[in-house]
Amino acid sequence: MPTQTNRVTAAAQASEPVTFDWGFGDPHLVAVSSGNSAAGQFSAQEATPGVWFIAPAPIGPFSGPATPGTVSTGLLAHTRAFDLDASPSTGDVWKNVVDPNDPGFDLLTVAPGKKGTMTLTITPSGRKGRTVRGTLYVDAFSNALAFGNELLAIPYEYSVG
Repeated sequence: MPTQTNRVTAAAQASEPVTFDWGFGDPHLVAVSSGNSAAGQFSAQEATPGVWFIAPAPIGPFSGPATPGTVSTGLLAHTRAFDLDASPSTGDVWKNVVDPNDPGFDLLTVAPGKKGTMTLTITPSGRKGRTVRGTLYVDAFSNALAFGNELLAIPYEYSVG
């Protein structure tokens, strides 16, 4: 889940009655089930940035092992748009999570008390003279914990030449 996300919707559609718990870590959020469908929504000023999961399960009671079935799940995040004209030298872990065509990322590792350098290239597009305003968010991400954190928010503005 990228930083700057304030609403998350989860859904499941199955071949038999289904429910799921979902979210980031504990406590898990619970879905509302109706037959072979289930859904849930979470809103906050900012949802926890990191890896979110959906864990679907059939609804019983069962007289024996649950009957095999199929389920499709999905998550929808309401988040800030990515500036497609901006390319960080490290890539963007959040864009990589939401865009299957993203080329990937190579996180910058900085030891405590040390410095690191990232380069941001902006290749303006659109109508000449158009003013572009935005905010560059610099985030930290732990692969080991699957958790992110926003470090800086730097406003910017430029005109397309």
